[in-house]
Amino acid sequence: MQVYYVLTENPDPYPPDITNYLNSIASAVGAESTWRESSELIYENFAVAGERLTLIVLVDDNLVV
Repeated sequence: MQVYYVLTENPDPYPPDITNYLNSIASAVGAESTWRESSELIYENFAVAGERLTLIVLVDDNLVV
């Protein structure tokens, strides 16, 4: 196994953050709320507990399953 050390910016710019793009097209696609990335802590808690992840959508600060 070969290990490579590649210098990158911190934080690593790849993949690029898509938040600004998604928010810029939100009205064009009829979105009713802005983009928010899911919480990594919540994902980790589900993974540790062995729970099956379900798509959860936040609409006007209300959870929609």
